[in-house]
Amino acid sequence: MADLFKINITYSTSHMLFPKIVMGILAVLAITIVIQELKKKKECKADEKKCFFIEGFDKVKLFGSLILFVGYIFAMEWTSFLPASIVFMMLFNLLYAGWHSKKSIIVSAVISVFTPLLVWYLFGIVFNITLP
Repeated sequence: MADLFKINITYSTSHMLFPKIVMGILAVLAITIVIQELKKKKECKADEKKCFFIEGFDKVKLFGSLILFVGYIFAMEWTSFLPASIVFMMLFNLLYAGWHSKKSIIVSAVISVFTPLLVWYLFGIVFNITLP
């Protein structure tokens, strides 16, 4: 009976528990959002062509974000946290802020380098939490 209340923790893989919990919660929330939107679409008037998306939505940002997010996941497996985060944060910044001016490119580059470095230092060095 005493063994029932013991928890065995394998420290080499313990850092993978929290992301799995978060992904499960996000999956449930995403399914909930899709179900709600499908219900709204059923309630739409017959003369409206598209009820799921707002008319005039930015397709480049929507599909670009999805492609970059999937690419980020693969890049994290291929490289590691720091280089993948720097590259993909720069790409996300350029997607949303634009690359039409030199100032926006410089600001995006500075943010893309310093933010992942700060996160890496804070979690990896200060809190001693392993990052992928």
